[in-house]
Amino acid sequence: MGRPALIFLASRVLVMITVSLAAVTAHRPAAATYAPWDSSWYLLAARSGYARHLTTAGGQVISSAHAFFPLFPASVRAVVAVTGLSYVVAGVAASTAFGLAASVAVWLLARELWGAPAADRATACVCLFPASFVFTIPYAEGAMVAFGAGCLLALLRQRWLLAGLLGALATATRPNAVVLVACCAWAAAVAVRRQRAWPAVTAPLLAPLGFAGFMLYLRARTGRWDTWLTVEHDGWRERLDPAATWTKVSFFVRHPFTDVNNTLVILGIAFIVVAGAVLVRARPPGILLVYTVGTVALALASQTLGARPRFVLTAFPLVAVLGARLRPRALAPVLAVSAGLLCWLTVLTTTTVLATP
Repeated sequence: MGRPALIFLASRVLVMITVSLAAVTAHRPAAATYAPWDSSWYLLAARSGYARHLTTAGGQVISSAHAFFPLFPASVRAVVAVTGLSYVVAGVAASTAFGLAASVAVWLLARELWGAPAADRATACVCLFPASFVFTIPYAEGAMVAFGAGCLLALLRQRWLLAGLLGALATATRPNAVVLVACCAWAAAVAVRRQRAWPAVTAPLLAPLGFAGFMLYLRARTGRWDTWLTVEHDGWRERLDPAATWTKVSFFVRHPFTDVNNTLVILGIAFIVVAGAVLVRARPPGILLVYTVGTVALALASQTLGARPRFVLTAFPLVAVLGARLRPRALAPVLAVSAGLLCWLTVLTTTTVLATP
């Protein structure tokens, strides 16, 4: 456990120095720099909960906290209640704690698959991935990766109840974590077919409860079954579109490098192609392929966001397998480049409007 923790803490020192220097250089308040973009919505949900009515303007539904799943905001609220810290500091503390848990979970999963030395390399690549600033600023990706990696590890070890519970926590964290339900169903089907291990069905029955519980809560809170979907569609202009990636690629071909977000999506697609080939050649267990394909498919089908770096990070087997397959002498230059990109993207995200995480 010590090695992944040290790797993670070293990466956090880099991120926090970068954010702090960026705040000073850009003459921005530290609170605003440490809580950019969606962080403010997570902190609003932590501070005020979910409104009883959808927010509207001119008769149209607009953006609101209903789109943000509850586990991370609840964690921030708990930190505030226990420590008395401000919501921004509590958000950073909660995100960092989940990031640490994610690093340990990824290391344990990688060790199970490829051995301890490869697990060290895999964890270093995850911790220094250019989007890993979301393991520090108040975002929910750290929690999703922690519970997701834990769920996959529990499935590999056939600990069905634990897998289901971790899956439920993950699906209470982010909507794309519903992919874990398919992973649990896949693993259960294999176990029942090969071993008649009927307790395996516990996992796919429990895993969706986080998602379902949030939908039920919003129904009780607002009186509508479609609260989350309506806010996503009408408030955030987000929906699944099979042609979304083609549209983004076409824009890049016509207007290369003119839009930072579009360029980041194209780089994300390129990374997915390369890392996906490496993952397939590594012949991982089926549940890792199900998880990776599912999270990547949801990112590619996102109409507004696409394969941006933090969504690629949630498909963490892609990042981990690159580290695991690296030759030891290639690790240092790869990590140096990744750390440089992490600093660049952290500054761009926290102090400008050019890059939306």
